[in-house]
Amino acid sequence: MNIVHTEASCGWGGQEIRILEESRGLIERGHAVCVLCPAESRIYEEGPKRGVPTLALPIARKNLKGLLALRLWLRHNPVDVLNTNSSTDSWLAALACQTLKNAPPIVRTRHISSPIPDNWASRWLYTKAVSHVVTTGEALRRQVIEQTGADPVRVSSVPTGIDPERFKPGNKQDARRMLGLDPDSHYIGIVATLRSWKGHMYLLEAFAQLNAPSWKLLIVGDGPQRENIQAKVHELGISKDVFLAGQQNNPEDWLRALDIFCLPSYANEGVPQSIMQAMLTGLPIVSTNIGAISEAINNNNGIIVQSKSSPSLAAALDNLANNESTRNQLSKKALVDALSNHCNRQMEEKMEAVFYEATKQKHILLVTFGDRNTASTRLRVLDHIPYLESEGFTVRIHYPVKKSGLRIRRIFEKHNEYSSIIEAAKDAGIVIVQKRLLPPIIIAKIGRSCHRIIYDFDDAIMTSQHKKSSMITAIRTQSRFKAICKHSAAIIAGNRYLASRVDEIYRNKVHILQTAVNKDKYDPPANTPRKSVIIGWIGQPTNYPYIKDLENVFSQLTRIHPETELLIISKGNPEIRNIKTTLIPWSEETEAKSLSNIDIGIMPMPDNEWTRGKCAYKALQYMASGIPVICSDVGGNKEVVRNGVDGFVVKNQEEWLNALLRLIENDKLRAQMGKSGRSSIETNYDINIISVKFINILNESLACKY
Repeated sequence: MNIVHTEASCGWGGQEIRILEESRGLIERGHAVCVLCPAESRIYEEGPKRGVPTLALPIARKNLKGLLALRLWLRHNPVDVLNTNSSTDSWLAALACQTLKNAPPIVRTRHISSPIPDNWASRWLYTKAVSHVVTTGEALRRQVIEQTGADPVRVSSVPTGIDPERFKPGNKQDARRMLGLDPDSHYIGIVATLRSWKGHMYLLEAFAQLNAPSWKLLIVGDGPQRENIQAKVHELGISKDVFLAGQQNNPEDWLRALDIFCLPSYANEGVPQSIMQAMLTGLPIVSTNIGAISEAINNNNGIIVQSKSSPSLAAALDNLANNESTRNQLSKKALVDALSNHCNRQMEEKMEAVFYEATKQKHILLVTFGDRNTASTRLRVLDHIPYLESEGFTVRIHYPVKKSGLRIRRIFEKHNEYSSIIEAAKDAGIVIVQKRLLPPIIIAKIGRSCHRIIYDFDDAIMTSQHKKSSMITAIRTQSRFKAICKHSAAIIAGNRYLASRVDEIYRNKVHILQTAVNKDKYDPPANTPRKSVIIGWIGQPTNYPYIKDLENVFSQLTRIHPETELLIISKGNPEIRNIKTTLIPWSEETEAKSLSNIDIGIMPMPDNEWTRGKCAYKALQYMASGIPVICSDVGGNKEVVRNGVDGFVVKNQEEWLNALLRLIENDKLRAQMGKSGRSSIETNYDINIISVKFINILNESLACKY
C-alpha cells in the first residue's frame, strides 16, 4: 500500500514517536509510507533519521493555505490511504478529500482522551468524512463511539507497540554508571514530555513526602513546564535529590537505571508509550486511571492511584520503595503482559489490517473464465480461495454469463455483464481476471475503478486453438491480450512459454506459477500385484486426438506385451485402436481414486503454438498419485517432469515406445520414479506451497505504488 500520514503538531512526544515507529514498521513490511507535516515541526527532522520520508506542507493551522496545499498534493500524488493524527490535519484532509475525485479513504488516529466537541461538524467528521477511526486504547474507543455516534465496527483500538529488542531489562548499576549516576542509589523516574497533565507537580509533592533517604527522582524529558518544575523543586527543598535530565534520545538506558517508574497523568492519555516501555524494561509502575492507562496497568502488574492526589501517590511510592519483593513481583508480571500485548509487531499487524479494510485492498473481485466445472478456473483460482481467506482476503466471484441463442440478446447480456464487473471493481482492492480476454475499453474502465488488476492465464489464449479462425478474430485476440497485460499490475503465467508471449515491455510484471495440486487428495499406490500393466490418461474429450496419435505405438507395444491395457478417465467414447481400452467416467470427486488404478501416466501432445501453452496438470496429477510419467517434450511438461527421474520426456514415437517398454518391464523403476514424482509434488507443487506464492504476488502488488 501507499500510506500517507499527516501530522499538524509541531511538538514532540509519544504521538509523534508512534507515527514514526509505526511508519518504519510498515515500511519494513513492504509498504510505501511518508509523513506530511509542517517544515518547522520536530517530526519533519526526525522522520528521515528513522528511515521515514517526510514532506513539508503548511498544515500547522486550520486555514485556506493549508487546505489548498494539501489538496494540491493529494491531487498529484497517488495515495491508497490517508492517516490523519491531529485535529487540524484531520479537518484539512477531510475538507480536501471532499473536493477531490477518487479521494483516498481517511483513517483518523486519535491519540488522546480530551473531550470531542459536541457539535454537528465533529459528528460529520467522525461518522461521514473518515472511513475508520483508530484510538490508542479501548477507553478512547468507547469515548469516540459515545460522543460522536460513530459505528462501532468502524472504530478500532490499536495501542501503541514498543520494540522489545530496544526496551528490555538490563543491569541497573551498569546503566547508572554509563549515565553518570550514583550506582548505589535507588531511583524513581518519569519519562514524559514536560506538560501539565503529565502530573510532574504531584510527583514532586509525593516525592517530598517519602521516608526513603537513599532514593532519588529522575525526570527525563523536556517541554513547556520545565521552568515551573524547576521552581517547584526549589520550593520543596529537594534539589539535591531531583535530577532533570532533559530530552534524551536513549530513553531505554534511563529506564534501565530506574527501580520504580511513575506516570501520574490526570488528562489526555491513551495508553502512554512510556508506560509500555517501562513494562518491557521490567519495572514496577505507579500510575493513574486516566484515558486507557488501566488497559496496560492494573493492580496485578502495577499500582493505580487517584489522579491529582499527592498523598495517595506518596503512599504507593513509599510502599514500593520499602518493599523489594513487591517491586520484583510487579515488574515480572508487567514484563510478561507487555511481551504478550504491547510489542510493535502487534501494532503493525493491527494497523495494516485497518488500512487494508479502509482501502478495501484485501477485497478481491475474481472474474473467472468458467465455473467450478472448468478445470483451469477450479485449479488456478477457486482452489486458492480458502488460503486467501485465511490471510484476511475476502473474495467475490463473477462467473461468466452463459451465452444465449439470439445475437441481439447476447449483446445486451455482454453489456450488462461488463457493467456489473466495472461496478463491482469499485469495491475491490484487487481484480483478478482469470484467462478472460475482455475488450480493451472494459479493461481500461476496470483499471480506473481498481488500480490493481492481476491477470492469470494457463493457456496460449493470445493465439487461437482453431486453425480456421479469421484474421479479424486473430487481431482482436492480440489486441485484447495486449490490453490486459498493459493494465495489469501483475501477470501470472502458467509456464515459461506463456511468459515469453507477453510483450517485452510488460515482462517485468510477469510471474511464472505452475498450477497447484493437492497432495492430500491423492494416495500413493499400494503396490498390489496386477495381472497386467495399465497405462492411464486423464483429460477432456477434446484432447482425444492426442491419444489417437499413439495408436501406432500401441500397436507395436501390444505385439510385445499383449496384456497391456489403456485406462481413460474422461467422458464420451474415445475409440482408441490397437490396445484394450477401458473408460472410467471423470468426476472431481472420483478422479483421485480412478488414478490409483493405473501404473503409468501418459500425456501426449503435438508441438504447436497452442500446446506449448499447456501447463502439465495431468503430469502433476500422476506424480501426486506416485505414478511415473511419460509426456511429450512440449509446453510445461519439461518444466515439471524431470527426465529420467520422475518419468520420461519424449520427442517422437520411437522414444514413446522405448519409454513405455522400459517402465512396463521394470517394476522397480516404476516404483522409484513414482516415489520421486510424489516427492517433487510435496516439495514444489502442492497447493499449500503454490498458494503462498500466489498470495505473495498479491501482497507485492498491494505494496507497490501504482
